[in-house]
Formats: sequence, C-alpha cells, structure tokens
Amino acid sequence: MLSARVVQLAVASTLSLSTLGVATPAKAAPQCLTQGFNLTNLSSRQLKLGSVTGEDAFDGRPAVGTVIDPGAPGVDHELVYHFARNTRSFLHYDVTDGSRTVGRVRFTLDINDINQPFSTCYVEWGDVACSASGVSLQVLDARDTAIDVPSGQSGAQARVRLFNTLCSDNNKATCAYAPTAEEHTALPGRPWGKPVQNTTSETQHYTLTATDTISDTDLVEVGVQLSAKLSKAVEIGVNLKYQHTWTKTHTFTQSITMDVPSQSQMWVEEAVPVVRYRGDFTIHLGNTTWRFHDVQWDAPDPSPAAASGVFVIKEKPLTPAQRASLPANTVINAPASR
Repeated sequence: MLSARVVQLAVASTLSLSTLGVATPAKAAPQCLTQGFNLTNLSSRQLKLGSVTGEDAFDGRPAVGTVIDPGAPGVDHELVYHFARNTRSFLHYDVTDGSRTVGRVRFTLDINDINQPFSTCYVEWGDVACSASGVSLQVLDARDTAIDVPSGQSGAQARVRLFNTLCSDNNKATCAYAPTAEEHTALPGRPWGKPVQNTTSETQHYTLTATDTISDTDLVEVGVQLSAKLSKAVEIGVNLKYQHTWTKTHTFTQSITMDVPSQSQMWVEEAVPVVRYRGDFTIHLGNTTWRFHDVQWDAPDPSPAAASGVFVIKEKPLTPAQRASLPANTVINAPASR
C-alpha cells in the first residue's frame, strides 16, 4: 500500500535561467513519499530478519532479529522514495523452526525514479517458497503440506499451541471443525458450596436452591483460549452437522432438601451435563494444513432431562479427628435458602 507518510526532501541547489536578461529561479523539488512493503508469513515456521543490505533508507521497518510468527499480521517496511532516482534495498529473512535456521529468503525492494514500487524474491536455500508482487511479500511452505497432530494427551501441547496462535482473532489462518459424533453426558462431580457438619444429637433439616451458570469457556481443553474465531469454527461445524444452535451458556437450578444426620456431614456435588461433540479440526495457512483427529468439544446441555440431575447430595460420618476439632452441639456451614 502507498504510505501517507511524507519525507521532506532537502534541495540545496538552484538553477538559474536567463530570459531577456532576467534570472528565473527553478521550481522547488516536489516532496516524496514512502512505499510500504508488507510481508506476510504464510509458512508453518517463524521468520527472523537477519540483515538489511543495499540502501537501508527506511522510514520504519522491523529491527534486525525481529521474529514473525506463522499467520501473524503483515509486517510493514516503509522504504523511502528519493526524487528522480532509484532506491533499492535487500531484506534477508531466515526461516527457523524455533531452535535452528532451516532456510533463507531474500526480498529485493525497488522504488523507481517516479515512485513506483517493485519487488522480487529469491529462496537462497531451504524447503520454502516465496512470492513478491509490488508491495506485497509472502513466505510459504514449498509445497502443499498436511501435518497430522496426534490426538489425546500425546498431541495436547501442540494442539493448545496451534489453537491459541493460528486460531487467534488476528491470525490469517482459517479454522474449521467437522463433528462426526454427538453424545449427552456429564462431567465428573465437583463440590458445590461447603460441607455441612452436624455435631448435634439430632438430624438437621435444610432446603436450599443450588444454581450455577456454565459457559462454553468453562468447558474447553485446559490451556486453550477460546477466541471468537475458534468459537465460530466450532459453532458453524455443529450447526451444519446437527442443525441446532451451539449453546454458549446455560444456568442450572435445582431445589434440594438436606437432612443432615447427627455426627455426619453432607455436601452437594455438581455433575455438569454437557453435549459432547467429537470430530476433525483443520487449520489452513498458505500451502499448509494442520489436521487434528478425534477433537472433543463440550457445550452446556440445556435439555430438561439433563438439568434435573445436576446437583447430588453426598454424605459420610464425621471422622474422630473432625469430632475432636469441631465445636460440640453446633452445625458448621449451614446453608441458607436462596
């Protein structure tokens, strides 16, 4: 794109012409513009600016050593146009896998004497490709590449990293989910509130309303950040396959009567009902596609049948140690109706 930045061109010389013996000053030289060359990394590896050679006449560019992640927003290199002459600069980018250099690409940036931008690219070495057209620069994997990410725990670290980077809202990669199975189930029980401990000689009666709001952000895989793009990919996939709306959030409510026997404790466990989807997830960037198999996504299950058994009462006697430590003839953490 053509930058709006203007660089003042200092002109020290003047030209005098004689017309009928009268000296006429030359017109002031026009101002000049910069050209913004935009580099996008569409490969599966990082790019690092190794050096800049030729004419380092930039009004803004990444510092040497700057790293560009796959799919990151384009990086601008504002090359200055010099009036009535050509400007040429060379960008040398290393292709890295995070720990070592696996290739190198050279971009040639040109602005001619009338402020027209040109660019070319050359792969110095490595299994990588590049393209250059005007002010648009790209680096890609050398050929169509499919990367299968292991499912389950073995691929968890790569899955979390790729979802959080390539499926973030500002990344250029596209993300898609194709579910193949749907199951109504519940997550393992977890404590809701605090246990009620009864050290009196009689049974204690309580009625409470247990309630909790569960969202899809509570149910994603540990470490995954649910961006708008990632959430949309799952929602579209579910809607296309099962023709129903993805449930983002749901509030579960249940009235519970607790009869806490003498010298006992009771507590409420919450077994969150979910609709569990399994299927294939894909991420596409440039020439590269990452494939994830048997990917699980949970959503709150809003069906009446599922909601009826969310909260379950658990009971066990007080241990001797608890009896010794708790005040006698008291009820600890008695719930209030709500």
